[in-house]
Amino acid sequence: MKDTGGILPLNSQKPFVRLLVSLMVFLLVSLILVSLTMLMGKLIFGTVIGDLNTGQITIDEKQRAYVKFIQAFQHISLFLAPSLIVAYIMTGNIAAYLKADHLPAWTQILFVFILALLLIPLISDLGIWNSKLSFPPWLSGLENWMMWKEEDAKILTGWLIYSESSGGLIVNIIIIALLPALGEEFLFRGVLQDIFSGLFRSEHGAILFTALLFSIFHLQFYGLVPRMVLGIVYGYLFLWSRSIWLPVLAHFINNLVPVILAHRLGWEAMNTDIRDYVQGEGYSFFIPLALCCLVMFVIRDLAKSPSSG
Repeated sequence: MKDTGGILPLNSQKPFVRLLVSLMVFLLVSLILVSLTMLMGKLIFGTVIGDLNTGQITIDEKQRAYVKFIQAFQHISLFLAPSLIVAYIMTGNIAAYLKADHLPAWTQILFVFILALLLIPLISDLGIWNSKLSFPPWLSGLENWMMWKEEDAKILTGWLIYSESSGGLIVNIIIIALLPALGEEFLFRGVLQDIFSGLFRSEHGAILFTALLFSIFHLQFYGLVPRMVLGIVYGYLFLWSRSIWLPVLAHFINNLVPVILAHRLGWEAMNTDIRDYVQGEGYSFFIPLALCCLVMFVIRDLAKSPSSG
């Protein structure tokens, strides 16, 4: 795309202008697409999200299909589509801007796969620690709201992740693992981390701030710390590899494992097994932490190697 002397290409503008225009595009595109998603959901399923009662532990198949439909298209509406549009107006080349135009070396892919698996017990342990944090009495109203949002999120996850058939498992992998990995990484690492790197003039500051936004956006206080740690890991994978596909892969595996375990064990049984494992082993935090750090250093060194490009 040639510079016409106007706002485009957006990447030629100052970081604050890029951030402001990107936010406007995100808001506009998201508003239009989410509205269309809700309208389509009403026309196809004859219901709206307000008709669902999160006090229900179980829902019927039609309601479950509606929830999965909304979840899938919300990820496209809120993350994937706006990211692709912003990437286009940045440079005119979506793949190049998002650093999706080349695959990492197979050695990097292998070690990211190992890292993602090692992160699971570490993040589970951090999640249990985070869930024990409490607010002072004068913030009890905020704490109650956060606990309510957390319960809503658990019930929604239970509705989404339930599957008995192989077809249902495949649908869950797409909705719960693949689409969030693509959409959220395109947005937070591919678009926002790049903008904040210019705004803060610090790649490390951009990684930390983007990870914080990534965690806050999920509106789950009791998962704030572990989700921020994941965001930091994904940020450094992106920084070192200069490829969006390593954080996408790590994110996908992090989402994929609970989907498969829930299919095999059941959602409640899986949560109980993980909670018992983490609480029962005093060393469960430190060993994964040490191994994750070691693998991260290996990935960083691989990214510096000329043969890895």
